Amino acid sequence: MTVVHYVNQFFAGLGSEDAAMHEPVRLEGPQGPGRGLGAAGLDVDVTLACGDDHFAVTEDAALATLVGWLKELQPDVLVCGPAFDAGRYGYACGSLAREASRLGIPVVAGMHEENPGVQAAEGGAYIVPTSATVAGMKEALPTMAALALRLAVGEELGEPEEEGYLPRGIRRNAVDDRSGADRAVDMLMAKVRGEPFETEAAPSADRVPPAKPVPDLSTALIALVSESGCVPIGNPDGLVSRRAHSWYRYPLEGMRSLAGVYETVHGGFDKTAANEDANRLVPLDVVRTLEDEGRIGVLHETFRVTTGVDTPVASATRIGQEMAAELVEAGVQAAIVTGTCGTGSRSGAILAREIERAGIPTTVITALPSIGQMIGANRIVRGTAITNPVGDPSLSHEDEVALRRRLVETALDLVATEVDPGTVRELDA
Repeated sequence: MTVVHYVNQFFAGLGSEDAAMHEPVRLEGPQGPGRGLGAAGLDVDVTLACGDDHFAVTEDAALATLVGWLKELQPDVLVCGPAFDAGRYGYACGSLAREASRLGIPVVAGMHEENPGVQAAEGGAYIVPTSATVAGMKEALPTMAALALRLAVGEELGEPEEEGYLPRGIRRNAVDDRSGADRAVDMLMAKVRGEPFETEAAPSADRVPPAKPVPDLSTALIALVSESGCVPIGNPDGLVSRRAHSWYRYPLEGMRSLAGVYETVHGGFDKTAANEDANRLVPLDVVRTLEDEGRIGVLHETFRVTTGVDTPVASATRIGQEMAAELVEAGVQAAIVTGTCGTGSRSGAILAREIERAGIPTTVITALPSIGQMIGANRIVRGTAITNPVGDPSLSHEDEVALRRRLVETALDLVATEVDPGTVRELDA
């Protein structure tokens, strides 16, 4: 039996955020949680690992390398994670699981049910639901190991509720003594009584049609929105670093730049570059220049911000709806949203989706456009990096501002254009 285990740079012992750009690597034997799988009876032969950021920004190339190794190794089972609610890690796990399943390799993964990796897997993995944090490692590994052992020997698993994995969206015919009408009434009455019930059909993904484009950007009122946790230095309102249930608005009147006066409290990425220049998260400087030049009409007097990492989908949806209601009331005609890490980009895409639902064309700028598409954002620009979606600290100041301008201009072009759902634009090299 050959068992392959996929982990990120942290669990492979390669480093933390400082190693997030580590290229894919193949290691012999178990690493990190792989040893826990071994203790549960599943011996790992080879560990594959990749830096979370490297996978995000070079997805196609990283997948090609990892899948190439799987084709060579021909494992009896692939185990991914557990990734808990870490969005970047989970997205990599889910994407690799999807590709492995297409090769006929059985896959077991572990992650929180709201991790974007669940959608990325497209039903290709048996995903064991975990807690949101690594505190659930001890509970997750034995279940993952047990399922993987059975899959490796060709055993067919039972239903999700029996075996302890998330539904994969696969429908099978089954005989039931009750008619469909009886079952539907039973579910309805259980809902009315506040009792638990289980639907027989998974709800479809939330999608909204693209809002009508702005007819004339030169007269339009534009708003800035972000999930990046960008707040005045000192965080006067106490915005939390993760799992946010609230959001704040901050005045922009008279301000031309956020550098030196704003910082990020976001808990989902290395904050070094953003805290050197917060325009790398919220592009106020170039938007002011475009306003001066008449490229846009007016920048709205406040920007709205929350922290998107690990934020529950329901909370992000509510926050997006609250922001959208204010923007509509203010007469805003278009918005630009920025997103950072995996669950942060999920939250950013949700904000963009809800603002579009209110009729305001909105572009989200994120280094993880695939997550934006999965969540239902309609206008997406690939950002520079998770840590600085609208900046690049490796460039000179002049070149970085020029890059940021190109990103913002591309975002503005999208809100002024009829688009298909899930449209992604990338800067020309």
